[in-house]
Amino acid sequence: MKNDMKMIYILLAIASAAVLAGCGKTVSDPEFAEGEFYVYSTTWVAENEIFLGETFTVDDLYVSPADGSVECCWTLDGEVISWCRTVSCTFNQTGVHELVFTATRDGVAKTRKTSISVIQSNR
Repeated sequence: MKNDMKMIYILLAIASAAVLAGCGKTVSDPEFAEGEFYVYSTTWVAENEIFLGETFTVDDLYVSPADGSVECCWTLDGEVISWCRTVSCTFNQTGVHELVFTATRDGVAKTRKTSISVIQSNR
């Protein structure tokens, strides 16, 4: 019984030392390989519908790494409208429009497309 308790104390001491040894390590941002990056959003949908005169805004599209190495570009119906990560568009004509976000890093491009249907309000 006495030897069993001694063994338990030794095992606890070894386990405690292992846990404490791991506490001194620092955590840093992940490393990204050349051309590796991510584009993500919590609310992105392929089709949208808004009323004439309303503003369509995308402000929750994120790129990672966020160190400035990813170039962002927005086009609306094929025309560049912004080089920022976020965009807002006000529509003064009814119709269907294509909004495209392109992110590029080290020559690798990723795109997200959405269709925006602008309709007449019945108000």
